[in-house]
Amino acid sequence: MEERLQLTQKSSPCTKIALFRSFFRGREDLYPQRFESKKTGRAGYSPACSNEWVRGICEKPKIECSECKHRRFLSVTDDVVRWHLSGHDDSGKAFVMGVYPMLLDETCFFSSR
Repeated sequence: MEERLQLTQKSSPCTKIALFRSFFRGREDLYPQRFESKKTGRAGYSPACSNEWVRGICEKPKIECSECKHRRFLSVTDDVVRWHLSGHDDSGKAFVMGVYPMLLDETCFFSSR
């Protein structure tokens, strides 16, 4: 039987992050990040990349991310989950992450418990 973390209002941030990560598990090697175009208002999710919009490296919008030889996906970390739960990253910028539930071995943690 799977053991569940006990959560209270006084639980530490680390405990809350661990509980969140136990419910919303997916690929750990990358995650989607929400974007919203100020120009068009279009919103969606794309893989978080450490080189996105870096001058001289990222060639968006000329080159699509899927074709980019410089893409460096960011891994899921406790900091990333903390940013998601607080709604902003450490610089104060709005932040929403998603999850890629299908793992590389074609299994998935999502269930209908």
